[in-house]
Amino acid sequence: MALDFPNSPINGQVYTVGSRSWQWNVVTSTWDSISVTQGIQGIQGTTGIQGNQGTQGIQGNQGTTGIQGNQGTQGIQGVMGFQGIIQGTVAPATSMLWLDTSVAGISDTTVGFNQVTSSYTLTLPDAGKMVELNSATGVTLTVPLNSTAAFVAGTQINILQTGAGQVSVVGAGGVTINATPGSFLRTQWSSATLLKRSTDTWVLIGDLA
Repeated sequence: MALDFPNSPINGQVYTVGSRSWQWNVVTSTWDSISVTQGIQGIQGTTGIQGNQGTQGIQGNQGTTGIQGNQGTQGIQGVMGFQGIIQGTVAPATSMLWLDTSVAGISDTTVGFNQVTSSYTLTLPDAGKMVELNSATGVTLTVPLNSTAAFVAGTQINILQTGAGQVSVVGAGGVTINATPGSFLRTQWSSATLLKRSTDTWVLIGDLA
């Protein structure tokens, strides 16, 4: 590459191209190559003062309310309390003490009878009655499904064997009758009580075999 030195240089004038430098020598009237050393690095300046903290951003909007949870299941119904005692009405001193049976829920102690002479299936009108079975040969008393005759829980039905034929108490398919030692009336004039405990479950209590 051709060097284009300055015209009419003065003594000591320096001419630099890229990383090389020349100095004008007035004695020899030539450009002498010289070495240029790098100067010492200056001292690092001090750190500037920290700027002020920026202002806090605007608070975001409140989120939407969550979906309401499902309603809880209904609690179990409490046990029914005992029925209170109904006070009787006292007649004049010369009369007997008596109970007013006209009050709702109170009835006299008279028991109705249903007399049959062959195998028999209970019906709703038998509730609270005495069912008499009079047969010379064995007979069966059947307790129906609740779906057929919906006796309320707590229903009592009395049974009496008036004939020589033994009475067997059985449940229709799906009905459970709990009894001990068995579910037969023991002999003529034996009696027992059927008590409904739940939908299709009964207990038989009495003179059984």
